[in-house]
Amino acid sequence: MKSSRLLLSMVALLLLTVCTLNLTACSSSPRGPVDATGSAEKDRVALDKLRAGFAAAFNANDPAGVANIYSADAVVMPEGAPAVAGRAAIQQYFKDGFALLTMKATLNSQEFTFMGSDWAYDRGTYTMTIAPKAGGNSTTQEYKYLTLLHREPDGWKAKRDIYNSTKP
Repeated sequence: MKSSRLLLSMVALLLLTVCTLNLTACSSSPRGPVDATGSAEKDRVALDKLRAGFAAAFNANDPAGVANIYSADAVVMPEGAPAVAGRAAIQQYFKDGFALLTMKATLNSQEFTFMGSDWAYDRGTYTMTIAPKAGGNSTTQEYKYLTLLHREPDGWKAKRDIYNSTKP
């Protein structure tokens, strides 16, 4: 008798979980449901434009332009350094870097996936040429990145961004 109640409780919990997941998966965002006939392609174009905008601002050594691709509560997780939280701190992070170095990057997206209607991630590599502004030889380094993107009221923005060197 006790095992029957336990089994019924477990089945009820499983059904509740499945129903909740189905309702969540089918619910629409504040911007409306996903339109499988075209919005994914429009979003992909918008996200490709966001990545290109990042590269253009980065290569122009424009910290405000770089920071603008991030959400207000974004977090950048650079290799070997503390996380940088918030758009203003991210702008200062890039401003400090651009003050010391001239940097040019070429990004190569290798995997791009939508996770529902408002989330996506972009994984890839980039090559960066770095020259100290104080003088010295330039170096070229290769990195990997993973960026979590979110649809914000003003469009797609990077929410979390992590990168590290491909060499130890």
